[in-house]
Amino acid sequence: MKKTIVITTLLLLFLQLASAQTISKPIKLETVSDYESLSNTPVNYELNSLSNNKTFEGTIISTNNGYIELDFFSGFQELILSIDNINTEGIDFFGKHSFFVNDSKEVVVALFPVGSLRIIVVDKKNNALQTPIRIDCSKTNGVQGYFMTDEFGVLSANYLPVGSCTIRSAVDDFIKTEYINISKGSRQELTIKFEEYSQKNKGLVFWFVTIIFLAVIIYLKKTLKKKSTEKLSEKKELSSVKEDILTALGKKEQQVVRFMLKEQDISDKKRFYLSQASIVRGADIPKTSLVRIFDSLEQKNILKIEKFGKMKKISFTDWFESK
Repeated sequence: MKKTIVITTLLLLFLQLASAQTISKPIKLETVSDYESLSNTPVNYELNSLSNNKTFEGTIISTNNGYIELDFFSGFQELILSIDNINTEGIDFFGKHSFFVNDSKEVVVALFPVGSLRIIVVDKKNNALQTPIRIDCSKTNGVQGYFMTDEFGVLSANYLPVGSCTIRSAVDDFIKTEYINISKGSRQELTIKFEEYSQKNKGLVFWFVTIIFLAVIIYLKKTLKKKSTEKLSEKKELSSVKEDILTALGKKEQQVVRFMLKEQDISDKKRFYLSQASIVRGADIPKTSLVRIFDSLEQKNILKIEKFGKMKKISFTDWFESK
């Protein structure tokens, strides 16, 4: 009895150690400018390991040929990189990339030039205003969209793409629009003043602004819905994490997973699964190719394959379902 307990304990310890093992992987850094050197440069990184819900942050020096090397847990990863040159006031480069560590292909992160902007919103008496802010820039890279000022009326946007940006803010029935040019590595400040508005009751304004902000979010979600027939027929939208995972898959892997998600939406099974034959017919992929795709998706912890005689039951893993 004691021997069995010892063996079980050792097995559990081994499994814990195995799951905690990391994989060292080189990351190639690229910029849109040929003259920009990324050798021997401090690179800030934020690594979100979505497979085990862990986040790591730090700074690492790139190699002479523009590479960095990081340790990853197996599974799906989201990597955010930025470069802050000491000779400039703001962040200089920004890049974001999602991928599976298990893939043997080289990981390349494109870094785009960015600048920083500090926005201050006040009323005619210079009282700070908590208001929604919308930032739209001429280029799509970087971080832009909808934000909210803090209790001091301040918003710091550190990763705006280089080029012209339009800044909008609203309070009550008043809307202010400002235009600004962002240059690489710059840190600028913009004050939006509502000359026609005076904050009388902070509590009422806070709740009013919150309602406006929620209304903007709801409106944005409605306008961003895809209009394709396939998407309209789905009963529910995919979560942002599932979408990120899908974008990191190959074309045929996406084809299989999207077909299964569509079938899952219209299924009334408590434990959803599909047979290999139904996926061959529905996803329109040859059986010979499907075996290789199943193996890849099983390694990426997306599909679970159970064999019952000659029949194969294909379903989603608990990890993928939870995203």
